[in-house]
Amino acid sequence: MSSKKAKPEMNTEIPAEVNAIAQKTVDQAQAAFEKVSEVAHSNVQMLDAAANAYKNRFTDIQLKAMEFAQLNVNAGFAFARYQFPGKEPIFLAMLLLIMLPGILLVIPMFTQIVAMGWTNTLQALVLPFGATALGTFLIRQGFRGLPSEIQDATRLDGYGHVAFLTKFAVPLTRPVIASFTVISALQAWNQYLWPRA
Repeated sequence: MSSKKAKPEMNTEIPAEVNAIAQKTVDQAQAAFEKVSEVAHSNVQMLDAAANAYKNRFTDIQLKAMEFAQLNVNAGFAFARYQFPGKEPIFLAMLLLIMLPGILLVIPMFTQIVAMGWTNTLQALVLPFGATALGTFLIRQGFRGLPSEIQDATRLDGYGHVAFLTKFAVPLTRPVIASFTVISALQAWNQYLWPRA
C-alpha cells in the first residue's frame, strides 16, 4: 500500500497589497540613494573648490615669498656693500616706512593697480608687496655682518659683484634670508585686507 501524501498547492501569486508595499519600499530606497548621491556629489564639488582655493593660496604665498627674498636680498646687498649718492636718506626713508601702518597704503596701491589694469590678476596679488622696508633692513644687517675682507679676497680671485653675492654672501647669510622668507610667508598668509583674485 502506498500512501502518497498529496502536496498542498502553493499559491504563487503575490497579493496586491504586498506588491504595492514592495514597490513603495523600492521607490523610497531609490529616492534615498539619489539624495545621498546628490549630497556626495555636492560634497565632492565643495572639496574640489576648497582644494583649488588652497592650491591658489599656496601658489600666491610661494610667489610672494620668492619675490620678497629676491628683491630684499638685492636691495639689502646694495645698501650694505655699495656707495651711491643719496644712500643714507633713502635708507632712512625706508626705515620710516616701517613705522607707517599698512592700512594707509591700501587705497593708493589699489588705485594704482586699477590704473595699470591689473584687477583680478596674479601680479596684482604679488607685485605690490615685493620689496619691504623690514626685509631690506634685516637682510642688509645680515650682509653688514660679513667681513669686507671676504669681498676683497673674492675680488682678487676674479669674482665680480654678482658672483660674490650668489656664491659667498647669500650662502653665508642663509639663516637671515631663511628667517625672513618664513616671516614673509606668514605675512602673505595673514594678509586679509588686500583683495584676492
